Amino acid sequence: MKKTTLFLAAAISAFGVFAQSDKLPGNLVIEGIPEIPAQLKERMNQYQNTRSSSLSSFNPGNSSMMISTRFGETSQLHLVDHPGGARKQITFFKEPISGGSFCPLPERNGFIFSRDQGGNEFAQLYWFDLKSGSQELISDGGRTQNRLAAWSEKGDQFITISTRRTGKDYDLYLSHVDNPKEAKLILQEGGSWSVLDWSPDAKQLLVINRISANKSFIHILDIASGKLTQINPSKEDIAYSNGTWTADGKGIFIVNDEKTEFQTLKYYDIANKKFTSITASIPWDVSGVANNKDRSKFILNVNENGYSKLYDFNPINNIITPLEGLPIGIISGVRFNQQTGDLG
Repeated sequence: MKKTTLFLAAAISAFGVFAQSDKLPGNLVIEGIPEIPAQLKERMNQYQNTRSSSLSSFNPGNSSMMISTRFGETSQLHLVDHPGGARKQITFFKEPISGGSFCPLPERNGFIFSRDQGGNEFAQLYWFDLKSGSQELISDGGRTQNRLAAWSEKGDQFITISTRRTGKDYDLYLSHVDNPKEAKLILQEGGSWSVLDWSPDAKQLLVINRISANKSFIHILDIASGKLTQINPSKEDIAYSNGTWTADGKGIFIVNDEKTEFQTLKYYDIANKKFTSITASIPWDVSGVANNKDRSKFILNVNENGYSKLYDFNPINNIITPLEGLPIGIISGVRFNQQTGDLG
């Protein structure tokens, strides 16, 4: 009788231990797993609650760069004065700011950025004055989507993309920094259009009409006349991803996958309408192209088996040289500081 009582007491005690450790979060049953100490949870938070930062633009008035990173609840814009320097936050909105672009004219001392209201996805464009810290709405302010497409070489004009005309088509508008709220409609072809580059003489735009991930069309748009000239008309589906004018304006460096499984950099001669392949020897996708101010130096970002590798490209002799010493990883948003020639 005594043994039976002791056995029942031990069984009840053991059942109590396991019953206390059982957890039922949702439909998940956890048995025999000890509680995770609160101190360990707090220690792990520094590894789980990470944040990234991305390069948005270089300040033409000095060597500082503008980055986008989250410090708090939302991503905002910050300035970094030198490599390894501390960030200085310059926007403080409830809505996240993914990026901004400085006006190339140093005396303007400001930049254009976009944000929506309460996550409604109707992004509007704003001019931010660094000296006063004030912002001004420069797009229409309606239920439309807007984004900055490109600055002119001189920096006195810029192209924006907006759905203000129909609410669904992405048209191109031209504005001047002296009156940024005035936007002249320069392309209304319907569908999704964007700008790849502005010609060195500021008279033409290299524009792209994206249909899908595997199909797009690329054109030269004459700004004054509105004439649209398609480059490389073809019945085959071709995906274009990048395009940059040469310094003399006689050709364009274009990235596409025509007759190859990879996004390949090619030179397009505007006069004879012919392509010359440049990166055919690299069996990987060219995912990005950046150039310095006078277009004498290019950097190619190549996706090699899931990792990024940068190449220096000389447009005079078409020589490509890999940049050594970079850590293995994913690289994006590569661009030149157009004043100093530094690469970010």
